[in-house]
Amino acid sequence: MHENLTFLIEEIEARLEEVEARTARTSSGPWRWKAKDDKYLYDPRDASEDLPRLVSDSKTICWCGNSTQYYPTEGEAPSAEDAEFISSAREDIPWLCVKIRELIDEAQELLEAQELLQELEMKPD
Repeated sequence: MHENLTFLIEEIEARLEEVEARTARTSSGPWRWKAKDDKYLYDPRDASEDLPRLVSDSKTICWCGNSTQYYPTEGEAPSAEDAEFISSAREDIPWLCVKIRELIDEAQELLEAQELLQELEMKPD
């Protein structure tokens, strides 16, 4: 059991490192959706302020939706639920990584305590 748990912890830590590296390469957060009437990051070259735009404090991350300026494959704007998920991910993922690492640390402490108890139980009086 202990070896399986150790392997699982190592696997989770390796995946966390990958996730954290990807997160570090993204635009800083928090991210938010630009409202139609919001002049935040207004670009006069933008002919259509109706396009949903995901922004950070420093730049536009992506634009979504149909527009006559773009190819017909531009796509549809995300649903409210998808938009919330996308914009929240930049803050949620780092938070989850921290919490997972805290749980791993606690699990390792419990394993060490269990090993110590087993050693004490095996010692003759």
